[in-house]
Amino acid sequence: MQNIIICEDISAQAKHLQQEVEKLNIPELSCKVYSSATDLLKDLPEMNAYSIFLLDVMMPDIDGISLAKIINESHPHSCIIYITAYIHTVTDAQDTKHCYFLLKSELEKRLPIAVEKAMNLIKETAKTILVTQGSSKLVVNTDDILYLERVKRYTYIVTKDEKLRVKEDIKDLMSVLGPYFHRCHNSFVVNFSKVTAINKQTFFIDSWAIPISRSHSKTSEAAFHDYMIHTI
Repeated sequence: MQNIIICEDISAQAKHLQQEVEKLNIPELSCKVYSSATDLLKDLPEMNAYSIFLLDVMMPDIDGISLAKIINESHPHSCIIYITAYIHTVTDAQDTKHCYFLLKSELEKRLPIAVEKAMNLIKETAKTILVTQGSSKLVVNTDDILYLERVKRYTYIVTKDEKLRVKEDIKDLMSVLGPYFHRCHNSFVVNFSKVTAINKQTFFIDSWAIPISRSHSKTSEAAFHDYMIHTI
């Protein structure tokens, strides 16, 4: 079942948005509407981890961007689509993880594209890989991976909470990882969706620094630029 959560404080617009979502004919759709971020937050702990949130940016109690930051923390595998009448709010939204920015004036035209993108991202996010650690097999969610590092005969899979040493080679792991993973160094692979800053020599993911080798510099910059263009 695909869960779509709408948060829009103007009732007429919320109803219109719900109607447009229902027109998409998504199999086994669950669509719920909230008139305030405060009400949504009360139910957030019980919501599906792989939901699509359609958030109005301008709301009186808690604005959509502040709400998105909370959702990013509690539901990192969900997708956020911003809905707004004001194009200038795009800049503020870049501080959050989201998949689409939708102007209300283009709702009918762009909503199907935005939701399709969100559903595809969720499918990719929900993907797992099987890796070998010692004599055990581990299932790792690819969206939890920050980066990979190859050290001698082992690859280290680094997540926010742990660092796993596995037997698989980086080349083999790259063949099963999603399109957001990029080899920026012979010994490093970075998850573009986790990058918080970049310079010519380094990708930054919060306090982690992932080096970009000279031989991978141009391709890494171009690949990340392309990722950013198609994600905003």
